[in-house]
Amino acid sequence: MPRQELLRHARRVWSGASLCAAAAAATAALPAAAQTLPTVDVQDAPSAVDAQTRSYGREELARYGDATLSDILRRLPGITLDADGRLLLRGMGGGYTQVLLNGRPLSMQGNGPVLDGLGAEVIERIEIVRGATATDSGEGVAGTVRIVTREAHGERIRRARVEGGRTQGGSTGLVALELGDRLGDVDWLVSGRWRNERTDIHRRTESVGSAADGSTYYVDRTRLQTAERRRDFVTHGSLAWRASAQDQVTLQWLGELGASRKHTPGVLDHDAPWPAPYATSLTRDDEPRFWHLEPQLRWQHRLASGGTWTVDASQSRSGSRSQWDTATFDGEGELLDRSDWRGSSQERSQRVGLKWEQPLAPGWRWAAGAELLRERYREDALSDGEPESSRLRRRAASFFGQVQWSPAADRRIETGLRRERRRIDSGDAENAGQRQSGDHLWLPSINATWDETADRSWHAGLARTYRQPRLRDLSPGGRSTGDANQPFFPDMRGNPALRAETSTGAELGLRQAWGPATAREERPGELRLGLFARDIQNAITRRLFQDDDGRWVVAPFNIGNNRVLGAEAELRWDMDRLAPDHPWRAPVVLRADLTLTRSRVASNSPGVPARLVGQSPVVLGLGFDAGSRQWPAFTWGATLRAEAGYTSQPNTVGQLRTRPLATLDAYALWKVDAATRLRLRTTQWGSDWRTRLATPVHESGSQQTDTVRLSRPWTVALSLERDF
Repeated sequence: MPRQELLRHARRVWSGASLCAAAAAATAALPAAAQTLPTVDVQDAPSAVDAQTRSYGREELARYGDATLSDILRRLPGITLDADGRLLLRGMGGGYTQVLLNGRPLSMQGNGPVLDGLGAEVIERIEIVRGATATDSGEGVAGTVRIVTREAHGERIRRARVEGGRTQGGSTGLVALELGDRLGDVDWLVSGRWRNERTDIHRRTESVGSAADGSTYYVDRTRLQTAERRRDFVTHGSLAWRASAQDQVTLQWLGELGASRKHTPGVLDHDAPWPAPYATSLTRDDEPRFWHLEPQLRWQHRLASGGTWTVDASQSRSGSRSQWDTATFDGEGELLDRSDWRGSSQERSQRVGLKWEQPLAPGWRWAAGAELLRERYREDALSDGEPESSRLRRRAASFFGQVQWSPAADRRIETGLRRERRRIDSGDAENAGQRQSGDHLWLPSINATWDETADRSWHAGLARTYRQPRLRDLSPGGRSTGDANQPFFPDMRGNPALRAETSTGAELGLRQAWGPATAREERPGELRLGLFARDIQNAITRRLFQDDDGRWVVAPFNIGNNRVLGAEAELRWDMDRLAPDHPWRAPVVLRADLTLTRSRVASNSPGVPARLVGQSPVVLGLGFDAGSRQWPAFTWGATLRAEAGYTSQPNTVGQLRTRPLATLDAYALWKVDAATRLRLRTTQWGSDWRTRLATPVHESGSQQTDTVRLSRPWTVALSLERDF
């Protein structure tokens, strides 16, 4: 077989494996190490801020001993994370869920690195908003997740923790220290965490080419084993100065410095009609270094009339450097091809926000404010000696007003209007100021709540939201596949003419407490039901086509409308709230949640289930938290999350079949004494991630089918935490 043909097959299978692996990981969450926070009794429960908002405080979040924010979010009802760390809420794909960190939208490039690097010890609370309000940025099509980091409150804290454990093919270690106190009129809190983790991920890929009559004309199999080592240091702090009885100034910061190394050797087996099969080994090394620094300054002034003025300003800077090398050898060890890539990226953002909250007449309250946001992104790369670059600048100005009216003690109506004006400029190093897109949006919202009884309440909502295109979708550049260009291995390009998606969404929900009431009028059970619908205009999807030069290209386009329907249910039963003489009374909490979604893309091919790519149509969670009357210092629990398989279209041609997925996490906590806690946790036990991508390659009916299986990277860790 000619060497050029062999090279083309090797490159095609390597890239096909990467493409399928990315598609497979779109339904899974990355694993992380473990970390503990202050302990909690099993009776504690999440609280409801309002009809559409659930708040999870430190006690609820600390139960499992998670290490990172990604670990925490993965356990919350209705939430999953994809392999890039992006949040998926309510059965909708990546990019539809808005994530706010202390009120600031996370990176325009996605929020994976931030969520994975942020330690669980710095989280004060997490709020999940189903629906939309004018006070939040308008990008929450599926909903909004508000992440609030810890602030100094004068509490004396002296806490240290060490942790060690095993991962799939490696180990994990962690050391954390947290200090806090009050010094005069200044409250302070400082924490630091160092983590060292090594994990192996096994990937098996099979690529089959079949003709229209069903005969097979080639089979490529690839076995890859990626050894990843990550080391990072994260620091967080807060200084709160009570300048007067009405004024408080708070300075917070968040910093991260780290590096990781990925080493991937693999073997390619090729089975073809010609006489001698051959084997090719491929090796890829990736050594990124990254950093992130984000200070935030906030001034809060309380008015004599009961209102509050809040002004905050924050700045975020981050950067990373990475490189990888790929070498291809034949079965006799002769070097056939070598390629390399070197790249760096930098991101900067500044945000200024002003908010005025004021009670008016009895039953009336209003809020108004403005936000200014400026973001810059720069990426430079050198691919096989050829320079590549991209630039992005986004500027946004937002104004909002929101009124809450309570005509009666059991009824509340909240209505608001938000105006957002955004402009995105992108280009390359020579043309960094080229204008690409801009939006001028009016985003109204209305939410209503009726507390029918003390045990039952209803809520409804209607709002308009939007989703911005990603940088790589807007950039006019892309990735070329060179001589290996085929329909199943096309060039990747952006589309500067992309417009933002806009969405009209409706909500309807019920909360019902049930079971026999205790002497304190508490009931052991709570049921929450919700229905939601989204009509998305200017939906973005990817098309496969041939350009003027005859090359196969995949690029994003606005094609039509998406329609999403869904239902949610959450059940909680606290057996310790039963009557003292009840035979089933025990310190046990049972919990379950279910999310169902159905989506349709207007322009998809007939006969294909046109789901949004990225999340299962059925997500089920079952769990418990238990204690013991005889051993009150010991508690344990587990959570099982299952996701149904589904078929979708990653572009207008291919069909992606994602297999079902099941994951089990468990923990055990022993309170040795009032100041010492010992935790054991296991995470990510379950089935491997499996996908199958079928892509037509010719009008005659021939196609390529890629099957990918990724191993489940599990973790078992033991941690010791002590207050001193």
